[in-house]
Amino acid sequence: MEHGNQEIGLKKGPYLQLPVKDGITIMWETSESVPGYVRVYQATNRQKPDRSRPCGQFSCGADRMHRVQVTGLEAGKNYCYELVSEDGTALTECFPFCTAPKEDAAIRFVLTAEYGGSSAPDGIYARPLIELMGYEHPDFLLSVGDMVNDGTQEEAWNTYIFGPFAALLRSTPFYPCIGNHEVGDKIANGRQPEIYAYYSQYFAMPHYYSFDYGCAHFCVLDAPNLCPYEDLVSYMPKLPEDYRESEQFRFLVQDLAGCDKPWKFVVFHYPPYTSSYVDVPALQVLAPILERYGVDIVFNSHAILYDRSHPIAGGKVAPVGVRYILVGGFEKFDDWFPARLNGFSARSVGNRPGYVRVALTPYRLELQAIDYEGKLFDVLNIDKK
Repeated sequence: MEHGNQEIGLKKGPYLQLPVKDGITIMWETSESVPGYVRVYQATNRQKPDRSRPCGQFSCGADRMHRVQVTGLEAGKNYCYELVSEDGTALTECFPFCTAPKEDAAIRFVLTAEYGGSSAPDGIYARPLIELMGYEHPDFLLSVGDMVNDGTQEEAWNTYIFGPFAALLRSTPFYPCIGNHEVGDKIANGRQPEIYAYYSQYFAMPHYYSFDYGCAHFCVLDAPNLCPYEDLVSYMPKLPEDYRESEQFRFLVQDLAGCDKPWKFVVFHYPPYTSSYVDVPALQVLAPILERYGVDIVFNSHAILYDRSHPIAGGKVAPVGVRYILVGGFEKFDDWFPARLNGFSARSVGNRPGYVRVALTPYRLELQAIDYEGKLFDVLNIDKK
């Protein structure tokens, strides 16, 4: 359905960012600088627009990259939106979305990663995985990095994200996490802001951030900035000696210390604990902080594998501790595991491209790993006392 897309020269989106209890952020890109307008309706029980119940028209200034903040809505309710022209003519069809729920609500989210690192957007696993994630109808989609092959190149974002994920992201809020491919495998030491140029343009959140959703708190870090490559010969990230003085480390500590949600998750690309060849033990120095503030799960990536640890505390398997889960990716890389796994892993799978889905209430977590055929290959249940 064209609806005037040619008229506005739509290049990206629309796509959803930062759902909150009373609104959401809607973004899109046009080929020319024009004003941006969004019209919102309450939705029917079939998630169609109820045009007799408009919620307002929201706008932003004339630009190519548009960011409209929708406000004044109710928590946990279904709505629909459409892009419109200055005179109110619809330029796109209506797409559904939902505001963030109240704190005691059940939520569902999906984690994915590594569709840009060593995968191809036209690979045999990409289409079925994206379709399956859409069938989950998650409250949001959270990446654990390597969203593109080189984030310093504009076309990479179209090829790996805004093209293949377009239909899903119109109605599913997306939370990004920076991996080494987002910074083009350059040494992200904070003194090179140009490597974040496209990320900063396309997303409404900074390169590290946190958010609450329902009963959960999420802290998303920029691992290449915190732990940059020492060089591109050894290809091994190294934590600077003064890492405790970095703004990002202070952010992590302050963010977790101020959190009172029942569930706490931390997300960053490089894995401190994994059986794969690409672990980054230098980041184990974060473990005492994560343990002190009661983090339930750390989600990592970097290896195109699935790997779930036992609870870890004090550098050892423990009855109570932090679990580290390597989310996996869009390709098969079984040979990235050594002949014998380390003593931390509870489940390790190297040849099952897939994603992770999480169903959560204030009292129970149900995590499942799903492969590209829709088959279940790991389960984790945790009850809160």
